[in-house]
Amino acid sequence: MKGNLIPLSTLKKVLEESELQIEKARQVFEPWSKIQRRINQTINQFPQPHLRKNNYISSLSQDEQNELDEYHQVIDSLHRYVLTVVLCHT
Repeated sequence: MKGNLIPLSTLKKVLEESELQIEKARQVFEPWSKIQRRINQTINQFPQPHLRKNNYISSLSQDEQNELDEYHQVIDSLHRYVLTVVLCHT
């Protein structure tokens, strides 16, 4: 079989978009991490009887929850962009 399976121009566009998405995730990682650490610290302050399997604990305001939801969307999609970059460079 001769030639590329994926045209080089298409591959370059896919790689460029993947690298942009990775950079976007890199920018939200620190704010996401700060919120997650604060949640963990709050949970650690609860006495053990309050921590049960089905309990829901939130120490976030609605704005923080919305912000965290946005960060999760970016971070959750990261694996496919990283895989694309790895495959393009191998």
